[in-house]
Amino acid sequence: MSTTPKPTSQELYANVTDFINRVDAQAVFLNGVPAFPGKFHVYEPERGELMVLEELPNQMVRIVKPEAVTAAIASWGAQLSPEYFNYKFDKDKAAKCKDYWLYTTAKFPHVIKPVLQLSTPGWTWQRLDFDMKDAPTPLFDAFLDHMETNRAAFLAFMGALFDEAAPRQFYLWLYGQGNDGKGTWSRMLRRFFAASYVALSDDPRMHNQFFNARCVGKRVGMFPDCENTDFVRSGMFMSLSGGDPVSIEYKGRDAYTAELTTMFIALSNKLPNISSSRAHMRRAIICKMKERELYEAVPDYEENLWAERAGIIHKCWHAWLEMKKLNKTIVVDQHVLEDLAEDNEQLFEHIFTKLFEVADGVETPNAEIFAAIQDNTEFSNRTIKELYEWMARKKKVVRKRAWTDGLRKNMLVGIKTRKSDVQF
Repeated sequence: MSTTPKPTSQELYANVTDFINRVDAQAVFLNGVPAFPGKFHVYEPERGELMVLEELPNQMVRIVKPEAVTAAIASWGAQLSPEYFNYKFDKDKAAKCKDYWLYTTAKFPHVIKPVLQLSTPGWTWQRLDFDMKDAPTPLFDAFLDHMETNRAAFLAFMGALFDEAAPRQFYLWLYGQGNDGKGTWSRMLRRFFAASYVALSDDPRMHNQFFNARCVGKRVGMFPDCENTDFVRSGMFMSLSGGDPVSIEYKGRDAYTAELTTMFIALSNKLPNISSSRAHMRRAIICKMKERELYEAVPDYEENLWAERAGIIHKCWHAWLEMKKLNKTIVVDQHVLEDLAEDNEQLFEHIFTKLFEVADGVETPNAEIFAAIQDNTEFSNRTIKELYEWMARKKKVVRKRAWTDGLRKNMLVGIKTRKSDVQF
């Protein structure tokens, strides 16, 4: 039986914390004590919000559940000889050691970059396995040749992924009917960003209070095979891609507010249902892809494309730097967005032409306008609201309050109803 005095709980927690933090690297290997498995850090993105980072090679880190530390303590403790701690670790004791470590350890002091090149110093969520360089990119150039719209903006957006200060208010929408390279490029981005890449769903049933947490520590948020063309108009997506702080919540923990570093890309055989509102028109980079030869059927096509990676990123990076120098932001082809918004809003134009007409200075009760819409369409309240917003943008209809017949009523200025029996 061991004659080593059994430590108090406080001594046990403090000793285990020292081993986790590798306070004395020499002592870790004394008396046959194995090194603690893994390197962990306490991360505090917001005051009072403690998270666990696991340190990976080359100054990379990733967020892990606190239970990962608990499991490491239990596994490590099982290897200790009784002479060291004279203490048997069980799950509860390991969890208490983890809690003590979490709340007493100094917080990780370093800035974590979204992504870094191989030789760039610093801590990062993802480190490339190469440094960019000026080199030929024939396969990538062929991919670009099949991009009918926003080629320059595409290159700048891709370059901006490697600039932590780049604006996040843009999202990329790759549109094509297939055999156009969208899937290949998605897989390339997955290889570029690896741990800093996350696949997301456009299904609104998946957009709960925990959705935002999936984007923490991620630079690329990919929506593959988008079917829900309305999701880019949702409050959730507008908030995520707006560049402002958002609420982050993990299961079983209180929510906190933080800024994300994620930039978003969608792949679809449909075009997004954006409106002509300024908020929609300034965000979307829509790249229409032409069908091309099945390069993917060529042996080793993707590996050969991957071999161009240093030159690809160099080309994208310098496209972004040049556009930033001239414009301070990404310049998007507005004609593409205007044409798309006009197509998406044709129904509103049709409804307006049948039911109303522009009338400068004329004030019409809102109740009359609303009744005409309800009686002649099957629009939901949301769609009616969008129609009102469209009339304000496109027909310059202004809402005001006025006294009429001794009553204060909501009036719409610049519109009047047509006398028509047309039904919809």
